[in-house]
Amino acid sequence: MTVLNQDLLFRTPSVYSWGGGFDLSPDGRSIVYMWNGSGHWELYLRPIDPGGQPVPLAFEPLTSGPESKMFPRFSPDGTRVAYAQDYDGDECFDVHVIDLATGVVKNLMPDTPAEGLNEFLRWSPDGRWIYYASNRDKDFAIFGVSVDDGSVQRMTHHAASDDFVEPSPDGRWLAVQAMADGQNHVIYLVPTEGGPEIQIGAEQGLLDAEAPDWSPDSRQLAFVSADKDMSDVVIYDLETRALEWLTHSDCEYYLPLWSPQADRVLTLASRDANFDLELHDFNGHAETIRLQPGLHNQARFTPDGASLVFTYGGPAYPPDLWVLRLADRAATQLTDSLSPQIDRSVFVQPTHVWYSSLDPEVQVPALLYLPQPTDRQPPAIVYVHGGPTAQQDNDWYPTIQDFVTRGYVVICPNYRGSTGYGKAFREANRFDLGRGDTNDVAAAADYLARAGLADPQRIAVTGISYGGFMTMTCVTKYPDRWAASSALVPFVNWFTEHASEREDLQYWDDQNMGDPVKDYDRWYANSPIYFIDRITAPIQLIAGGHDVRCPKAEAEQVRDKLIELGRPVEMHVYADEGHIFRHLDNRVDAYKRRAAFMDRYLNF
Repeated sequence: MTVLNQDLLFRTPSVYSWGGGFDLSPDGRSIVYMWNGSGHWELYLRPIDPGGQPVPLAFEPLTSGPESKMFPRFSPDGTRVAYAQDYDGDECFDVHVIDLATGVVKNLMPDTPAEGLNEFLRWSPDGRWIYYASNRDKDFAIFGVSVDDGSVQRMTHHAASDDFVEPSPDGRWLAVQAMADGQNHVIYLVPTEGGPEIQIGAEQGLLDAEAPDWSPDSRQLAFVSADKDMSDVVIYDLETRALEWLTHSDCEYYLPLWSPQADRVLTLASRDANFDLELHDFNGHAETIRLQPGLHNQARFTPDGASLVFTYGGPAYPPDLWVLRLADRAATQLTDSLSPQIDRSVFVQPTHVWYSSLDPEVQVPALLYLPQPTDRQPPAIVYVHGGPTAQQDNDWYPTIQDFVTRGYVVICPNYRGSTGYGKAFREANRFDLGRGDTNDVAAAADYLARAGLADPQRIAVTGISYGGFMTMTCVTKYPDRWAASSALVPFVNWFTEHASEREDLQYWDDQNMGDPVKDYDRWYANSPIYFIDRITAPIQLIAGGHDVRCPKAEAEQVRDKLIELGRPVEMHVYADEGHIFRHLDNRVDAYKRRAAFMDRYLNF
């Protein structure tokens, strides 16, 4: 059995691989990206050559300082980069702009109130404004901040809660993604010079629309809709307001991207927890691009349309930047974050499996990682993803690989509420959060025991965020299944969690869990804090001091109650972290603490 060096493994850096971790310059010659080799996210600027050699990482970052710099975006003329920066993960981002010629950084929002700001920034095509979503006026709306003087202008005034904006190339429109009822989204076309808004698909009764991307001539918009259950790509014509379905529900498609020549649309295709790139033309032809199983993401065309730049991560590959020539499919890895001291061959590829939930009519998809066989049934960990509207994908997870190479079976359920398996499955835990999905997760332990894959007396459950909440529902609803549990940044009380949240998070809870007064019984029954006395397994709690999503007070409720009951519990708070730990030292420490905790209670 090969045991990996935890310090080396957990300190492996990566390129940020979700939602704006890099940007390509307008001329296609440079790339700016987030990389955390310094211990937190900094921005790096490098030239790229589609036919060149991998770029070494031993160089100075574009930015510096103790805080993470996130989600870079080139100005339209390529001379500046905008990025978002908050303080210790508090999600109150300021918008910064760095001049690439002088290195001078300007904070456009130094005196802003403590507002929640969606960090995905977009420049106006003339370079005068940077658009973003914010709760500056309580409800989340789209604002623009002037690059010249820092003045702020509100751009949208509808009742929906905005979360993303994409300006049209001609500058006339803003495509605004907003939350609607349930888990649906809508897209509004907002004229930048004033006038009535257009809700895409309103004439056709479209219920769900998100992830807008403009055609180069600003006449069409590609987006995704789950109105036919699986997420599909739809093309909207601004002149006729007609909708044309480009894909047809054979899998989930995400994040459409027009080619520079407008002859094709690139999408992400989600199948069995892998994300491939797919090129679709308008004659029904599709081409799949896959380096190997894993997650291909954040793709951008070079300006000539000849190459794609994207991030790829997989079980043996931390997320890094790649460039691929479309003519011959030649791929070049631009960054390589894995230490040469680590042998990729030791990492384990998961198997995509299905098993029966405790609600027998429900089948649950999952990723199953198996260690090298021994003469004894191994211990196991049920590893629960957050979200809940997300999925456990076939990505780089150093903590999972650490567990597996040390002899643990790991199973990662995509419980009801997960993405990747259609809208009906994604919404199957609506108004049932903490019951049906908990049954899906707890059944993973039964599946492992029934299949003889793990020792039923040595199974633990762990998760982060909503996965931390699910960890707590598992140990309170089904205490006899677990030998240990570790909940990272959990919430445990729907009432106190809701009361402490921002407006956009409260809105989601209201739409998916109901009203805390009218639906009191549901909120109470699915809040683990009221059933702590049922817990029999040792509990580990990990929290961030500045977490605005699952405040440390949530975990403290559990700790205090367990201490009162005389039950085994340990808790650690990282005072300088928010919901997602950004400081490498803190992440390494948290991962090592969890691994040691599992070893203490499972390796007997």
